[in-house]
Amino acid sequence: MTRYALLTLALSSLVVVAACDSSDPGGGGDDARADVGRRDGVGQDVSIDSRQLSDATIDGLFSDLPGDAADGGVDAPADATSDAIAADGVDAVTSDASDGAVETTSADSSADTVSPDTSVDTLASDTSADFSVDITVSVAGCSDGDREGFTNAATHPNIAGCSGGWSVPGVLSVKAPACNRVAGNSSSNPTGNGCAAEDLCAVGWHICADPAEVAAKSSTGCTGSAAAGTSLFFATRQSGPANGICGAGANDIFGCGTLGIAPAASCSPLDRFSNNLCGALGAPWSCGSDGFQEANNVVKTAAAGGGVLCCR
Repeated sequence: MTRYALLTLALSSLVVVAACDSSDPGGGGDDARADVGRRDGVGQDVSIDSRQLSDATIDGLFSDLPGDAADGGVDAPADATSDAIAADGVDAVTSDASDGAVETTSADSSADTVSPDTSVDTLASDTSADFSVDITVSVAGCSDGDREGFTNAATHPNIAGCSGGWSVPGVLSVKAPACNRVAGNSSSNPTGNGCAAEDLCAVGWHICADPAEVAAKSSTGCTGSAAAGTSLFFATRQSGPANGICGAGANDIFGCGTLGIAPAASCSPLDRFSNNLCGALGAPWSCGSDGFQEANNVVKTAAAGGGVLCCR
């Protein structure tokens, strides 16, 4: 039924009621107006003149009709303006193009924004870490908390000589700590049983790699690495081909200190090396039986005589 068919039917019913109301003081069949008369609770005339019923007024009297294009009441299925849905709190339809609340349908064309989380990751695939772990880097540079070389941390904040022993052979290649850094002359494990040379360095520090790194970390080179009158040698990962030359190879070990002999000029600023089979260092340094592999075989069985240079 069309809009105006419905309207005509409704108005006809009202006219019939008006014609039958003999108590209407303004009644009379001759009246050209089809007044729908009624008095409210205080006697006021609230009659409706059918000729003055505009579309806007009718729209307020009746529920939405299928073709209604603008309304203030309940939306009909074909209403072009979905007043009760378009401005929603909770999505009610899948075609809603804009929402401001929680999605209730998966087909909503405007996906709600997912805010970055600030808690612990619950998905292994999360590519952004939500929390960090603070690591306190030791000022001493040595895992036992005391430095025996470059003893003034204010003057040499990025390099330290750390005394102690280790039983896992070698200093040439980078090795992970083997005893959780429980090593060093002031530790409960001064001989370094079960430890690698790296265990002598504190967390955040590592065995200095070569002459270039020592030069970068110490403004004085090897000067100040050990006090006069001591017998200390602190090894780096530097080795060489032979004859006290720094370069490729595993022949001999090189570093700083007061123990050992002077290397070739190619090793500057390093000022000490082990010589063949650590002969220039003596016990407790032990470099094995292969005179070309000292850097891969060296161990140290006690805390005396130095250890390694640690850089950060």
